[in-house]
Amino acid sequence: MPGANEPANERVPPNRHLGSRVACEINSQERMPRYFFHVEDEQGWIKDEEGLELPDLAAAVKEADGTAIDLAKAAIQEGQPVDGRTVVVFDEQGRPIYRLPVKRTIRQLGN
Repeated sequence: MPGANEPANERVPPNRHLGSRVACEINSQERMPRYFFHVEDEQGWIKDEEGLELPDLAAAVKEADGTAIDLAKAAIQEGQPVDGRTVVVFDEQGRPIYRLPVKRTIRQLGN
């Protein structure tokens, strides 16, 4: 049994006295994976040094899609070409797991 100043390392059911996010933080073994959203262009790389903790690859793909749309919008507003930039998602081990050329998002800008 932990002492008065030591937290219990037991699982707390979600939506009981603590929110589900807090319950996950109590048991650090249930940490979500971190994904990094780097941007590649003709000049090199713009690296995402912080990344985001997301539940799975599908959530990382959705985030990459949003990043690519934002980059396309900014390029169009600045009168810059959309070609040449790619959002590349990396996992925690530094492996590229998803690539999305920004120009592929042009169709989505009209919606």
